[in-house]
Amino acid sequence: FTNEQNRAVRHKVIHAMGALAGLTVPQGDWPELLPVLMQLAQSDQSSHRESALDLISMLAEFLDAELLKPNIALLKQLLVNGLKDPDPKSNNVRMAALKATISLLISLDNDDLKDMQDLIPLMFETLGKAYSAQDDDIIRDGINVMISLAKAHPTFLRKYLPQVTSVMVEMVKCEHLESDTRRYAMEFLITLAEAGKGMVRKLQEFATTLIPLAMEMTLKFENTPEWESGKDEEDDEQEDFNVGLSALNRLGIALGGNAFSKVAMGPITKYLQHPDWIYRHAGLCCLESMCDGCESFMSERLSDFVKLVLPYATSDPHVLCVD
Repeated sequence: FTNEQNRAVRHKVIHAMGALAGLTVPQGDWPELLPVLMQLAQSDQSSHRESALDLISMLAEFLDAELLKPNIALLKQLLVNGLKDPDPKSNNVRMAALKATISLLISLDNDDLKDMQDLIPLMFETLGKAYSAQDDDIIRDGINVMISLAKAHPTFLRKYLPQVTSVMVEMVKCEHLESDTRRYAMEFLITLAEAGKGMVRKLQEFATTLIPLAMEMTLKFENTPEWESGKDEEDDEQEDFNVGLSALNRLGIALGGNAFSKVAMGPITKYLQHPDWIYRHAGLCCLESMCDGCESFMSERLSDFVKLVLPYATSDPHVLCVD
């Protein structure tokens, strides 16, 4: 397959090799596999290096981690080399390295992860190169696998949590990126908050940065006749708005009512007092989205919230604020 020019075909072959390894390697068979992997990883051809890293991903998926541990130092070095691939045009190699790194990390237990933390800066450097190039497809691929890592081992990122948060927040804010890419970055941050509640709550800037950012997304609301009639609530034009509300709901649950409300209530109050109905509408929707995560906090202050909302429910000049 090393002479195969079609990238999709090479991926199929690598997947088949991984599945076959899952059947043969545990039995002590296929001793040639590791030398083949090394040969591909050291090739001058970027397609071969990419295939070597894809194969590591497949081995991490199909083999028990115990079978990989005897060669973990070698595999780690191959991943480092892939993440640092010197060819400026080899985005596919670096992304394959990122995917392989995360596949291997997910397969390991917490004790084995301790020796892998020095990979984190290289992983985000790879993502940063794609960001600098404004390559949305590569960025989305990278963030997508990072989401898998955040779900499986959120505390693996604890040491670099401020830096990780800063990078992803920058991507959410970047107007030059496609909307889908920015939403992927937001999803990573919310997933990290859900899976790593304890460490995220200790990082004060996480809440103070992310909650206002999610609220800003609720301002990207398109008032259409279909929406006003209630027939278009899943409209793609409202996706940023919906993502923002979902993020606030999930953050309220992940951070806890008190921590969330301390940050959110100030901006919400300002939104409600804004002369532009879009802001008032967003503020009311944000209050609604708080209900699940902040139920106890809101129940204890129910009369205050009723007084806050009642004027808009009865006399706001815009119909969507009244509804």
